[in-house]
Amino acid sequence: VPVKVFYELRRSITVSTPRVRSLEGMDAFLALLKNLYNPSALTADTPRRRFHAIRKILKRIPVKRLILPRAAGDPLKVPAFVLRDLMKMESAWSPSPTSK
Repeated sequence: VPVKVFYELRRSITVSTPRVRSLEGMDAFLALLKNLYNPSALTADTPRRRFHAIRKILKRIPVKRLILPRAAGDPLKVPAFVLRDLMKMESAWSPSPTSK
């Protein structure tokens, strides 16, 4: 299954419904970096390889922040929210039909 987007999950006391925010540049880089940390896989070469891999990923795959209300809500709504966001992305990427 091809990866379409990476979502960084965040909780917030200031939102009442899930929200998505696109991340770019250093924000996207740091979101991936902090979520790829694996202390058992550390070698002297690990940071360089990790930075290189993140740069390659960012060239092909968008990174978004999924902000969820801190108060427990219906967890079944989150996948539906993510699917709606993916469908918006798909429609934005699809070429518009041309009239003949």
